[in-house]
Amino acid sequence: MTSGLIIFLKYPEKGKVKTRLAKKIGSDKALELYWYLVHNTICNSNGTHFAELHFQNQLPSKHPFLNLTCKY
Repeated sequence: MTSGLIIFLKYPEKGKVKTRLAKKIGSDKALELYWYLVHNTICNSNGTHFAELHFQNQLPSKHPFLNLTCKY
């Protein structure tokens, strides 16, 4: 049996992510933090024992969110 990892991503839209935190730090900073958290999750998932990394999202295939590069 092969293992896999599914990461469910919310569309990275200002005012739609990290909304409770945005009340304290603002929508721009909340969006920036969301990008960081997703990037960190993806980078830490690469190279794990999972055979494949799957994304369930509603992003266009050329959205920069899906082309994150991990630098170690």
